[in-house]
Amino acid sequence: MTNNDVLTKIKAVANKLSPSELIENYIESGIFDSMTIMRFVMELEDEFEIDFDEAELGSSDFKTLQGLTNMIEKKLTK
Repeated sequence: MTNNDVLTKIKAVANKLSPSELIENYIESGIFDSMTIMRFVMELEDEFEIDFDEAELGSSDFKTLQGLTNMIEKKLTK
């Protein structure tokens, strides 16, 4: 799966939860409240058949769209 494929799927998952366009700094932007972020994580785990650990969820990579895309892509290649 390419980086672009991962990004497209992330945006599709986000769109199910919020009609707002997902932007690069989606955590800081306030697009998602805390409950929506939890649902977003669960939906991503289901969509990609992966698990995030606590350290990953707190990392700076998780807070940006590109970082999240890279994180998921690495998990998929393991």
